Amino acid sequence: MLALPLMGVPVVFAGSYSAEGAAAQVGTLATTNCLDRLNGHSYSCHGKSSIGGDFTDTFSFSGGVLTVGAISFGSTCSCGTDGSFIHPQFNHSKTKWQCVGTDGSFVISFQGTVGASGVLSKVTAASNNNGTFTFSCTGP
Repeated sequence: MLALPLMGVPVVFAGSYSAEGAAAQVGTLATTNCLDRLNGHSYSCHGKSSIGGDFTDTFSFSGGVLTVGAISFGSTCSCGTDGSFIHPQFNHSKTKWQCVGTDGSFVISFQGTVGASGVLSKVTAASNNNGTFTFSCTGP
């Protein structure tokens, strides 16, 4: 349980979220968030780095985790927040996604948008070694 003071009043967050559980609850219902559009898909991506060079890589989404071929660890994903600051709807966006992963010393964050058919766009990343990246991906 997490308690945060907000304007002098503690706000308490309880429970947990499981991307797999959310997807399992969806069944044949309409898409509930971006993970429903991403999970089970793989993409071939062309990347450009701010620290030099072009490269290709594979992005695979499964169970709310992004696996990138060139990185030896998975990155946990969530969907963007919809609504307003006053009434946020966390992990609600059908299109905006972000994934963060670390091996203990290297940290990288990916983000982008996903269309109704699973097509990725506006994919970027940033790492703790001052590298920024942009990607053009094809698939699913």
